[in-house]
Amino acid sequence: ERFFKSLFTPFIASFVFLLLPSIIFNSSLWAQCDIIFSTFIIISFYYLLKDKTLVAVFFYGIALAFKLQAIFLFPAYLVLLLSKKIKIKDFILLPFPYLLSLIPSAIAGRPIIELLTIYFSQTKTYPYIVLNAPNFYQWVKNNLSLVNFGIFYAISVILIFVFLYYQKLSEKKINLKQNLVDMFFFFTLLTPFILPKMHERYFFLADIFSLIFAFYNPNYFYFPVCMTIISILSYSPFLFAKTIIQLEIISISVLFLILILFYKNFMPRKIKIH
Repeated sequence: ERFFKSLFTPFIASFVFLLLPSIIFNSSLWAQCDIIFSTFIIISFYYLLKDKTLVAVFFYGIALAFKLQAIFLFPAYLVLLLSKKIKIKDFILLPFPYLLSLIPSAIAGRPIIELLTIYFSQTKTYPYIVLNAPNFYQWVKNNLSLVNFGIFYAISVILIFVFLYYQKLSEKKINLKQNLVDMFFFFTLLTPFILPKMHERYFFLADIFSLIFAFYNPNYFYFPVCMTIISILSYSPFLFAKTIIQLEIISISVLFLILILFYKNFMPRKIKIH
């Protein structure tokens, strides 16, 4: 609550969060468990705002242990490490929750190599460059020869923004909490947009952080509205066997939101002369 002027704001945000259509569609209707790893991401983010980085890294490690999609926010944690907002000794904790989660399966007899590489093998499950996700690859349509190029392209773009955010967070006169909100939302939107082999549900974190972003930035109230509409339209082909709007068009909407965030975060403000 201490991050807002009104004590009622966090309760309103929590209530709206529970009623988000994309949250309901993902869990109750689709029976997916994305909310589990997302919850640990939110807890980690909360402790970052409180400057308790050791606890934050530990909870992020738990999120990674539950689902690989938590990797979408790894660039944000890398920025915090490079800008010395997270200590190296704290970051060393990151793989421990994942390694601990392997112990029951290892005791049950599954080979340790399989356990350590399970996320890599999961990426080969579906032979599609994109699966209903409103991202860049809707414009190239199942050209699997582009997967390796897409990974290289995504890593290159992400590293550019890691450097840009590193420069920004290294400035002395910045509002760190505000920049954390902006950065986390940006990477939850950018990363699944430029990575190949994404599913529609992989924007689930962006749905959540669009709401957090809007409560920190009331002028951008339309972001969670747009993200909810984008997610529902993306879910529709699978859940209802009906394409309401072509995913190529929906992808343009996502790109437009990314560009707005880019402008907010990196474009210099005009100085008013009185």
